[in-house]
Amino acid sequence: MRRSCAARSLGGGPIAVFRHVYLPVILPGLLGGMLLAFTLSFDEVVIAYFLQGPDATTLPVKIFIDLQYSLTPVIAAVSTLLLMFTTLLLAVQMVLMLRRSRISLLPGGMKVTE
Repeated sequence: MRRSCAARSLGGGPIAVFRHVYLPVILPGLLGGMLLAFTLSFDEVVIAYFLQGPDATTLPVKIFIDLQYSLTPVIAAVSTLLLMFTTLLLAVQMVLMLRRSRISLLPGGMKVTE
């Protein structure tokens, strides 16, 4: 609450306050929720199958249908790409965490030496 009051008192509009104060705070939760929903959608193929529209097919449903009716190497390729994408996301997260740990939070840019 204090940060938003400070941003408003310094002349920030509602959109600027949301973008610079609230969004950085809620962004990890939003991204985590989207990733969790995407991951859990692979487990809920039956529900996704019944909720899909006539002209849109989700990835889990497409994989499920291909496994039932036409077993092709495309399924293995998609699985490999998903695994590589997940590994890449984890690697980027580790690099960002290492980079963030090197940034000093002390005033004046002082660094703590061991």
